[in-house]
Amino acid sequence: MEAKMEPPQDVRLGTLETSISWRLDAQAAKRIRLELGLNPISWCETPSPESESQLLSTTSDGTSIFSYQPNAAGRYGVRPKARRSPKKSPQRRRPEPWSSLSIELILHIFKQLAQHDIATCARVCKYWRELAYDETLWRTMVISNRRVAPAAIFQAIGRNPRCLQISNCDLHDFDADERTAVVLPERKLGLTRLDLSNTRISDEDVVRLLSLAPKLKTLDLGGNFTVTDRTLFAVATYCPDLDALSLRMADKVSALGIEAVTKKCQKLRVLSVGWTKSTLGCGPHIADYCSNLEYLDLSGMSFEMTDDLVRRIIERSPKLRSLDLSDCYNLTSESISHICDTLVCIEHVSMSRCHHVTSEPMWRLAKIPTLVSLNLIGCYPQIVPDIKKECAHLVVNQPQFAALPPFS
Repeated sequence: MEAKMEPPQDVRLGTLETSISWRLDAQAAKRIRLELGLNPISWCETPSPESESQLLSTTSDGTSIFSYQPNAAGRYGVRPKARRSPKKSPQRRRPEPWSSLSIELILHIFKQLAQHDIATCARVCKYWRELAYDETLWRTMVISNRRVAPAAIFQAIGRNPRCLQISNCDLHDFDADERTAVVLPERKLGLTRLDLSNTRISDEDVVRLLSLAPKLKTLDLGGNFTVTDRTLFAVATYCPDLDALSLRMADKVSALGIEAVTKKCQKLRVLSVGWTKSTLGCGPHIADYCSNLEYLDLSGMSFEMTDDLVRRIIERSPKLRSLDLSDCYNLTSESISHICDTLVCIEHVSMSRCHHVTSEPMWRLAKIPTLVSLNLIGCYPQIVPDIKKECAHLVVNQPQFAALPPFS
């Protein structure tokens, strides 16, 4: 019996569903299925009304319609065999441009970059990350002019810097959760310089830093209005070899904390307590315990500093090279005589606004052979031009008097 083939009744390319129908009898349907290579499927010659979704249905003239309709679920139709895509030959990975460079050369290149650029390089790959966090690239770490979470600081110092500068930053206003997230490095650090000048930071965080830095030599807390004596007690406990300490304008420390530092840190060469108004009474401690001082800043101790106390300090520290006594209003010509007679290595002196000193001792001070700079700002306008003229080697009234060596 011949099969009467009809054109496809429905082609839906968008949903990948195709319906092909032929009008044929049972024998022809079987032969067609075998020739097409289709597996037998369940069908009925006279379907019930509710079986309209079956593949076999009956027309009004009694002939059968064989329908092949694959669908996504594969419930009735026969799912065609998926075509196997040809195997792609494995592509050879190109060698990285830097793979032929030695580690030393890559580190040398990284050293020419800024630290934020090195941090960006650490995101390239695992190999670069390992190199970017090499300790030799982080000997000096500078964080300035920003608000930083304490946890980020302690994560950063895990790179073991030698010099850490956190200046003009705010680490103080953080809630308890952010503070408990701090994870301390497991090892002690090789940190030798710590600059926390003009930074709002809690005593707790400073003590944590100091506990990790037994080799600390230089500590700058100048302009810090949040640290208290608790920090100074930690300095005395953890940093006995401290060489330089700046407490300039650190208003919340007292003479009690300075006494603890001067007793324990006998190697102090540089000390600044200028304009630290809450340190009344610290002068005797400096005179009693500091014998190795070379740079001393006592400016702003308006009525506490006396001629006798100046004598005691310079007799205890004859190696002084720089002395700032600006705004010590009670000093007289006697202090100048002590300086000229005792300090044979003096290079920098500031006596600005010391109005009780007469002009004759100032001439004697200006003619000291070792003296390099002299500050007389706010007083002696009649003799300053003559001193500049006769002492050409002397720098008089320089704008920024360097009472202390640079901390950076």
